[in-house]
Amino acid sequence: MSFNGFDHGTQMASVALSRYSDLRFIMIRIVGNGSSGNRMLVTDENVARALDWVSQNRERFNIRAVSMSQGHRNSWGGRKYCPVVPRVQKVLIQLKSVGVGVFFPTGNQGDKKRIDWPACIPESIAIGAINEVDVIAKYSNMDFALTDMYAIGNLKAVGAGGLPVNSSGTSVSTQVAAVQWIEFVTKHPTAAYSQVFMALRTSGKLVFDPEFRFGRKIDLASALAKYESRIVN
Repeated sequence: MSFNGFDHGTQMASVALSRYSDLRFIMIRIVGNGSSGNRMLVTDENVARALDWVSQNRERFNIRAVSMSQGHRNSWGGRKYCPVVPRVQKVLIQLKSVGVGVFFPTGNQGDKKRIDWPACIPESIAIGAINEVDVIAKYSNMDFALTDMYAIGNLKAVGAGGLPVNSSGTSVSTQVAAVQWIEFVTKHPTAAYSQVFMALRTSGKLVFDPEFRFGRKIDLASALAKYESRIVN
């Protein structure tokens, strides 16, 4: 568990719990362990099967959000760089239609024109990283049209064997954002997907990077206040 990144899921689960201690979750493993202990490739099929399982078991386990701190890049350039994987896009559309937010990291290569797949799929919720002073992290990939929100990307976590570790990256940000979605829908279970998404996406403050590229920080308290004021009015 302590080699080749296999404690990544443990770290991410601990990050989520550190932000919301009442969280209940199911961990789905999508990274295979090779005979020599190596990490096997995560294929489109792995992602699709995991999301299919979520769709099929959504009501049984009351699943309201999915957070997958994984992604990959391709060598395509231009505006249409995002790989088209119909099966994955189809299940993302299905989950969105029933109110399940699906969160993916934008990636950590410092690319300010492209983000990772599956975050680049329009039906996903793409999360970038900010640092402790609310500046967009240098490593955080960005696509102004596709990056939906930003969250803190540096937090204490728990690794293999319960050892404390410092964890950083858009993987962390993705967990933080998904937890805030869960807290929102736990408090307002009848809120529509569009209401939750827009409240979380538009309520936080603007954040910038050194080149004055910008996005918006996810802020649960502000999002709840905005949504609840509309209910009262």
